[in-house]
Amino acid sequence: MTRRLRRLIEDSSGTSAMEFALVAPAFIVMMLGVMQVGLWMHGYNGLRAVASETSRYITVEYQKGNRVSNYDAAVWARNTALNSSYILDGGTVSTLVVDDANQNIAGITRKTLTVNYQMSSFLGMIGIDALDLSFSRPMFVKSS
Repeated sequence: MTRRLRRLIEDSSGTSAMEFALVAPAFIVMMLGVMQVGLWMHGYNGLRAVASETSRYITVEYQKGNRVSNYDAAVWARNTALNSSYILDGGTVSTLVVDDANQNIAGITRKTLTVNYQMSSFLGMIGIDALDLSFSRPMFVKSS
């Protein structure tokens, strides 16, 4: 009996499998966390790009004499966000364009574009829920 017990204690054939079973869950969660942060960064960069593209569009339209309303600018920004190059989920994207209350420069209207996006999380199993991303950008257009 003691010989069998000693052989069992000295046997190390399942050591690698046991170590993998102990380390694998933590390693998998860390890898998923890196992927989730990468997706969040992609979403934030998408918001910034949408704001830049919308600002450029509004400025060019005003230069051509086309007065784009705040509502139309917000709709244009949302449609741009839903473009395939940004891959943002349409159900969680919202845009708002408002004229600032304090207009400092004569002949120039300052508007603020705000793009909001709620990114889903695939790490809900460990308590990391959806993240609300928001990006605001001022836009300056010629008033007259």
